[in-house]
Amino acid sequence: MNFRKQLCALAVGCAATIVPLTGQALDSQAIDIVADGGRPLAKVLDELERRFGWVITYEEPPYVHPSDVRDVTRETRRDYSASSAAVVVPNGRPFRYVYTGVPNEEAVLQELLKTYKDAGNAAEFRLERTGTLFHLVASAARNRDGQYEGYQALLDARISIPDADRTAFEMIRAIASAVESKAATKVILGSVPTNVLIQTRLHEGAQNETARAVLIRCLQATNAPLSWRVLYGPGNEPMYALNIHYVKRRE
Repeated sequence: MNFRKQLCALAVGCAATIVPLTGQALDSQAIDIVADGGRPLAKVLDELERRFGWVITYEEPPYVHPSDVRDVTRETRRDYSASSAAVVVPNGRPFRYVYTGVPNEEAVLQELLKTYKDAGNAAEFRLERTGTLFHLVASAARNRDGQYEGYQALLDARISIPDADRTAFEMIRAIASAVESKAATKVILGSVPTNVLIQTRLHEGAQNETARAVLIRCLQATNAPLSWRVLYGPGNEPMYALNIHYVKRRE
């Protein structure tokens, strides 16, 4: 499968239907969201970012147990035939997330993780914070035998990159390449805000630092509210895609 088809497969996993049932503003002190599709947790984070302007990053684990993936070949391939290569995406369990307290970021996200897990979803996540940024980072997932085992998130990898004058876009590509060499799994850039990344120049490198810390530093140099999603593409050619997007609170 070429990169274009791989990216389409990743997009299918993200194209969940998410319905905000209340649509209320921050001071309403109420959150009520129904999330479904392949990545329901990521879609709730998308809605929280739009509703409140919070920057919440997301890093998912590999999905390898048969019950945690689904075949969408017929849905995604116009040239489908019995011999078509399979297109496989995560198989998320839908859930409804209700939060009625004062919408404090940490409390909202901790309760969200509990609701996500109680719905029978495949992965476990930990919550981290860097300044005003919040990170939902995969910490465990089911293996091929259906047993939970600990997982070192992709951006937990410690990387070194020589110092150099670069654009932010070049630095992010260097980060992805360094992580790929540590993970022994293909890592590509998915959807990214190319213009701001190319226009931002920096003198940057890394010395045995987590890839997450290096990525945060790089994105902060843009002075733009940027967040990311690290998405896993299961199937015959497993891979990760690093997607970066603007966060803008909905008016």
